[in-house]
Amino acid sequence: MKKILILFLTTALFGCAGLTKNTKPNNTNNSTIPKSLKVKNLDIEVTKVASPNYIYTSEIQNNEKITSIEIKEVVAKKSDNKSTNKIENKVVIKSEKISQAYQPEFDTSFIFQEEKKLKLNYNNLDNITDSFNVPVTINDRVKKYLDRFTSTSRGVMQRWINNSFKYIFYIKDVFQNYGLPTDLAYLPLAESGFDPIVRSRAGAVGMWQFMEHTGKLYGLRVNYWLDERKDFEKSTDAAARHLRDLYEKFNDWNLALAAYNAGAGRIQRAIDKFNTEDYFELSSYRHLAEETKDYVPKYTALMIIHKNLLQYGFEYPDIEPITYEKVELDYPVNLFILSKLIGIEMSQIIDLNPSLRRWITPPNDTFELKIPTGYKDKVLAVLNNYSPEELLQVRIYTPSKKEKVSDIAKKYKVSTNQIIAMNGFKKPVVRAGFPVLIPSETGNIEITQKQLEEMTKISDIRETPTITYKVQKGDTLQKIAKKFKTTVKSIQSTNSIKNIKVGMNIEIPVKQSIKSSKKTANKTVSISKTSYITYKVKKGDTIYKLASKYDTQPQSIIKLNNIKTLKPGQTIKIPRS
Repeated sequence: MKKILILFLTTALFGCAGLTKNTKPNNTNNSTIPKSLKVKNLDIEVTKVASPNYIYTSEIQNNEKITSIEIKEVVAKKSDNKSTNKIENKVVIKSEKISQAYQPEFDTSFIFQEEKKLKLNYNNLDNITDSFNVPVTINDRVKKYLDRFTSTSRGVMQRWINNSFKYIFYIKDVFQNYGLPTDLAYLPLAESGFDPIVRSRAGAVGMWQFMEHTGKLYGLRVNYWLDERKDFEKSTDAAARHLRDLYEKFNDWNLALAAYNAGAGRIQRAIDKFNTEDYFELSSYRHLAEETKDYVPKYTALMIIHKNLLQYGFEYPDIEPITYEKVELDYPVNLFILSKLIGIEMSQIIDLNPSLRRWITPPNDTFELKIPTGYKDKVLAVLNNYSPEELLQVRIYTPSKKEKVSDIAKKYKVSTNQIIAMNGFKKPVVRAGFPVLIPSETGNIEITQKQLEEMTKISDIRETPTITYKVQKGDTLQKIAKKFKTTVKSIQSTNSIKNIKVGMNIEIPVKQSIKSSKKTANKTVSISKTSYITYKVKKGDTIYKLASKYDTQPQSIIKLNNIKTLKPGQTIKIPRS
C-alpha cells in the first residue's frame, strides 16, 4: 500500500513528461484525389497560432529539486490540535534549492587550462581557443551567466536547448559554407532562444532578431504577405552575411558580435573615442549600453553550457532536426483549403512557414512553400487537379473609411472570427485603404484576373505605414507624436516600447494614403540622388567599409545604386555626408 501511495504521489508531483514526434505518412502514392471540392472556408475556426513572446521573461522553472519522498507514521490530531490514539500515515517531502544542490563535477580544464571545477573561482580574461573556433574569454560577466542558466534559469535554458536541436545543425552548415566559425551557430541562444517568431520590445523579430531596416539591407522582405525575418532559412543566410560584413569591418569577432547587438556605427564611435579596439576595454567605459557589455559574455556562457549540456545536468533533447519538402507555387493558394485536401492540420504548414502573415501565399512571384516530409506528391496532385480559383476562394475588400471587422463580416455574411483568423488581425478595426481577405460564403467563388492583379499590387503594403526616425537629444514621446501628428500610444504600440533613448531608431505610424506615402518616399530618394560622389570599387571593399569611410549609412548606398553586393571595378554612387 505504501509503494502504491508513493507511486501515486510521484506521478502527481512530476506529471507525465514526454516528447511526441510527428508521425510520418505512409509512402503510398495518393496522387488520385477526387475532383469534387468539398472544402469550404465556412469551416474556418480561429486557429491559435503562438503569439510573439518577449525574451528573457522572469519565469523561473524547476528551482527546487525533490530529494526524497517518505511515508511516516504519526499520531493523528483533532481539529482543535489535540492528539488522539489514532495512527495515520503522513507524506514527508524533502527538497532543496537547485542552486545549492547542483554542483557540476566534471573536468573543466579545457576552459581554464588547469584542473579546476566550475564552482571554483574563474580566471579573469583567460583567453582560450582550443575547443572553440571563436575567441573565448572567461571573466566575471561570463561567470554570472553560467551561474544564472545553470541555477535559477535552468528551465529557460532547457527550453532553448530543445528549440535549438530543430535548427542548429542546419545553421552550422550555412555558416560553414560561408567560411564562418560554426560556433556562431550558438548566437540565437543569446538572441531569441532559437524561437523563429519571437519579437523583442525594441521591434526586432525572428531567430536572429533583425530590425526591419537591417533585414531589408540583406534582402528580407516585410510586407502585406510576408515577414521574412521569421523565415529560418532566409534569416540565417542574412545573419551569416551580416556577421561576415561586420567581421570584415572590425577584423575581430568580439567587436563584430558587439556590433551585431548595438550597431556598427556605435561600436566604431566607441573605438574612435577611446582609441582602442579591445572589446573588453571598451566595456569598461560608460559609452556602451550594459546590454552590449554583457552580450559577448552571455553568448560565451550559453555556448559553453550547450556544448557540455550533459555535464551540466541538462537533458539531451529527444527532438529531431526540422525536415520538410518544398513546393513552388506560381499563384496564391489558400492554406486552409490545401491542408484539408492533403489531410493534415493547417498548423503544421504554418509552423514550417512562419514568415507568412496570412493564410494565403503571396501572389506576386513564385513562393516556396515548406510542407511536412512525405506530402509533396499529395500537394502536387492537388495543384494538378484543382484550378487556382478553387484553391483560393477569397474576396478582396478595401474599406474606403475606418471600419469594424464585425461590420465587414455582416456585409459578407461570414463570421468576424473567420476574417480575423484569415487576415491575422490583432485589432477588431481596419483602417481605410487596407485590403481585407474575405472567405467565400459558398466555397466556390470566381477569382478574376483583375482581382489577382489587385492582390499583386498590394504585395508591398505594410501593415501600418511608418517612417523611421532617430531619437534626438531633448526628444520626448509627446514631442515626437506632436511633430508627426500621431499619438504617444501609437508610437509605443508600433515599437513595443514604453520609453525612448537618444540614438534609438523608432518607427512612427503616419496617417497618410499609400499613394502619398510612396510619393514621399520617392521624393526623399530623388533628393538624395542629387548629392553624391562617384566611386570605383576596389578589391577588399564592402558596403559597410565604404559607408564607414564616407560617414553614411549602408542602406543609403544600397538604395541609391539598387545593389546588394559589390564587385571590383564597379562604379557606384555614395551619398555625401
